[in-house]
Amino acid sequence: MDRGLNRDANPHLLVFWWVGWVPGVYNAGRWVQVSGTLVPGMILPVGATSYAGYVYWGGNWWGWWNKQWVGYYPGNTWNPAYVNNTLAQWFGEVYANPVPPNNQMGNGIKGSSLNPKSARMDYVCEVDSAAWICQIRAGTPDTVPTPAWYNTRHNGNEFYFGGPGK
Repeated sequence: MDRGLNRDANPHLLVFWWVGWVPGVYNAGRWVQVSGTLVPGMILPVGATSYAGYVYWGGNWWGWWNKQWVGYYPGNTWNPAYVNNTLAQWFGEVYANPVPPNNQMGNGIKGSSLNPKSARMDYVCEVDSAAWICQIRAGTPDTVPTPAWYNTRHNGNEFYFGGPGK
């Protein structure tokens, strides 16, 4: 089994950015670390519940996880300035080489609101930093690049995801 970016099969906290549809670098690049206890690349507890996201505040894009700020991407990473979004993505990711992937996503169970053991993301929303309100965008589509091995299901403000891989 290819263990990918972190060389193991554990869930990890990842930070990442795009500039003009060009991908950045995982857990590095322009990222400014703030937390002394939460760091990109760290192993996340399996089965834990947490709140995570980014918000534009004070001219920078701040990353939040498990009740504290992790760090931020400086606002000048994007030129011209990127101060709000037109596209937001929440996802589980599996690094796999070769294809088809041998690695499971989530806990290995395909996503389903009917199966309480499916991995899920709850209260998926966008934060209005001026009002500090979390808004759920209606009509959010599910996109799965490898439906033979993984899937997602969207139910209200919850996304269920996962699968066993090959």
